[in-house]
Amino acid sequence: MCNMATLKDVAQLAGVDASTVSRVLNDDKRLVIRPETRSRILAASRQLGYSPNTAARSLRTKTTKALALLVPDINNPVYPKILQGVQQVAVQRDYSILVMQTEFSGLEGTPRKQYRELLSTGRVDGFIMADAHLQDELISELKKKNQPYVGVVRPHPDLSQYVVGDDTGGARIAVQYLLQLGHRRVAHLSGPLYIENALNRLQGYRQALQAASMGFCTNLVIEAGLDVSSGAEAMKQLLALQPRPTAVFTTNVLVAMGAIRTIYEAGLSVPGDISVAAVQDIPIASQYIPSITAVNMPLIEMGARAAQMLIDSMEGEPQHREVISSPMELIIRESTAPPSTHESGGEHVFR
Repeated sequence: MCNMATLKDVAQLAGVDASTVSRVLNDDKRLVIRPETRSRILAASRQLGYSPNTAARSLRTKTTKALALLVPDINNPVYPKILQGVQQVAVQRDYSILVMQTEFSGLEGTPRKQYRELLSTGRVDGFIMADAHLQDELISELKKKNQPYVGVVRPHPDLSQYVVGDDTGGARIAVQYLLQLGHRRVAHLSGPLYIENALNRLQGYRQALQAASMGFCTNLVIEAGLDVSSGAEAMKQLLALQPRPTAVFTTNVLVAMGAIRTIYEAGLSVPGDISVAAVQDIPIASQYIPSITAVNMPLIEMGARAAQMLIDSMEGEPQHREVISSPMELIIRESTAPPSTHESGGEHVFR
């Protein structure tokens, strides 16, 4: 059995002290060292296949080099994109990621027990929260323990640091497009209105109507959830209206999918009878039948920026709230068309 290389082995091969090797491999910014010496140490480390003892480093520095990403439901296609961005930055900065789903059907209480264990055991250095339902109680505990945290996707009044997309602008773009197609009864299936980004999307909807000198009708706004089934149920209320809307803007693609299902079950067609558009474009939007017109929100960029913000904060750099407004574009697909026509414009970009 081969012995694993040690820090002393690297130091001996490079011809330097072990303390110098440790500082170079841990990227200690306080160390001033000649570039050729640094290169020699890194080459020796690679040659010997040396891997730092992360457990020992954690005990010494009282850090774990681990981040926790809390998401409501990993099956929602929005969150893998967020994770992709978080992971890009975490890998670059030598952090690992623990992903925790905070909403388990039939397992009430389990997620809260798990994140409390994370807090009490110190297994992670900071939290990235994408769950608006969880934030009130978790933020209080994080503050008590002086634990770094950042919000992403869903803003919250108690978060001093978060990264979100321009929900108001994205909604406005989608509704403006529906109005430009000639629709005059444009309904909105909103998310739960206790969530700030759902309120922001409702605001964008209203702004687009106002800019087009269209009145705001409260009966054309139905508060739905964030999933397919809630979109399907909410759409039933819109179909009961007389006259019914000719276009619907939904808070996300999953709600749009539910709405489309209900429209077809009622013997109507999309976009022939009702056009449907959404925000937060995800891969399934282009694969659904009909493919769904949706605003492309910068989800990967938001995840990356949240991770960067959290790590910078842990390393002593002051941070703030941030709204990422670009790129912001509407991907036009088969689910939208002018009123009373089955003609769709194919897939292109509307800015």
